[in-house]
Amino acid sequence: MVCRAELRGLGAETEARGLRDPVILAVASAPARDLAALQATLPPSIRLLSDPELKAIDAYDLRHPRGAPDGSDIARPAVFVVARDGRLAFARASASALDRMPAAQALDAWAAADAAPRR
Repeated sequence: MVCRAELRGLGAETEARGLRDPVILAVASAPARDLAALQATLPPSIRLLSDPELKAIDAYDLRHPRGAPDGSDIARPAVFVVARDGRLAFARASASALDRMPAAQALDAWAAADAAPRR
């Protein structure tokens, strides 16, 4: 399941900075129906995507086997910042589901990519 505290932290940090531009896509192994209630509590800049078959998670090599409390496989936390010009400006994948990047650091990476000269 998506870390609710992490997403709420990103939302709070985004709002505290007065940012409207970053679109944060969170991919979770949970079914879409399980994400709906959480989505309703998040700012519009954060969108939850369901990947119960872990196809996208596996495509980025982010599977954490048996990482969920029930022993099921989940995604390791990762942050990818895609700049406006489409280039991958920042990437960080955690070694385990317990290692999470602070919201401020993730948004700093976004701000640095957004400030970089465009080609």
